[in-house]
Amino acid sequence: MVQDAQDHHLKSGVLVPFQGKQGYSLLWVMSSVEESQCREKLERAKNLAYNGLPYIFEAVSHVVFGKERILTKRESETLYWIAEGLKTQDVAQKLFVTTVTVEKHVSSACHKLGAKNRTHCIRIANDLGLLIAGETQLDYDIL
Repeated sequence: MVQDAQDHHLKSGVLVPFQGKQGYSLLWVMSSVEESQCREKLERAKNLAYNGLPYIFEAVSHVVFGKERILTKRESETLYWIAEGLKTQDVAQKLFVTTVTVEKHVSSACHKLGAKNRTHCIRIANDLGLLIAGETQLDYDIL
């Protein structure tokens, strides 16, 4: 593969692993910079892409679904805490809501994401970067 890079008057090439829905795959990237510089630049690009994916998804969902957010903040928070291992009652206490409300948030999120069950819903939301911890403090308005 290094020869491939050199044949194209490039200095180096790097194998980059990616994880998709079907498992891992590799991408061969050729660069005009040395391998160490190439790896460093790819790592920065990967971090930028990873951090930006939730925002990209939100923008696309706005165009495709005609909504600002595919999940409400509360739905995202609820799924986050369930993914962290909290039981329905614990999530309800943490978010200052009833267990029925927690179940409604989960059901709504499952419907929006086309999930088969709660676990599938959390997996999809996690893959899309939609799980958020949010604030668990009560906000009091002082008049």
